[in-house]
Amino acid sequence: GYEITLDLLRHGPSGSVGFYFVGPDGVAEMSYGARLFGEEELFNPRQLSMSPATIDVWQTGLDDEGASAADGLKSLGGNS
Repeated sequence: GYEITLDLLRHGPSGSVGFYFVGPDGVAEMSYGARLFGEEELFNPRQLSMSPATIDVWQTGLDDEGASAADGLKSLGGNS
């Protein structure tokens, strides 16, 4: 029973589809389609800029700033 905070989105870097919600520990994401790494698999993390293109390709180029998922995350205190 957690509140969904932003509309359905699609991340540019991974192509995953998901949404953000506020849980007991803060903002969290539920997504589908991102690569799953095994426990023994080596992974080099990367730092992506918080921009409309990396947060939600479906909202890139919208004229309405209020519709930006990046702005929505900033207002919730999220940083990823």
